Amino acid sequence: MIVEAPQSFVVREECEKAAWQHGFRRNLDTDAGWAAFGSTTAHGTIHLAAAGSQGPWYLALDHAGVIEELGLPSAEMPGPGLARYVFDTLGALYAVLPRIYQLAASLPDAPLQEFQAKTNDLPQTTEAERLVVQRIGQDVFRAGLMDYWRGSCPLTGIMDPALLRASRKAPPRAV
Repeated sequence: MIVEAPQSFVVREECEKAAWQHGFRRNLDTDAGWAAFGSTTAHGTIHLAAAGSQGPWYLALDHAGVIEELGLPSAEMPGPGLARYVFDTLGALYAVLPRIYQLAASLPDAPLQEFQAKTNDLPQTTEAERLVVQRIGQDVFRAGLMDYWRGSCPLTGIMDPALLRASRKAPPRAV
């Protein structure tokens, strides 16, 4: 598997477009034909490359949690990141990028950091103030689960957000 280095105009533009449209809007650098992109809202870096304007297209990831959750077979090839993947078409690459962004934004550290940022300057001395902080935490927890499970219950498949409850323990049972 040969990476086009330096990237041609078409490959560079397609890599930038793919990254931009899927939440990775920070151009970081290019090294040996791999263009690196980051996000202000998701953790980790993606690296994109291609053998040429017709593909195949390459993706490298450095977020161990995303790699594990994706469960895709990695390619044995040199390059950046902890794992690299090959896609025959640009469409196949586009198909996996939304899930990468969802996972990078919702895996355990991301919701915690969002909660800390939202509550860092809030007072927590009275019961009412503690309840406000708790409510913010519940909202962040629910949003993270909704992203992670793609808006559906992992057990029943229900996709109506009004029917989905995010909780760490079972609801009380009727006696």
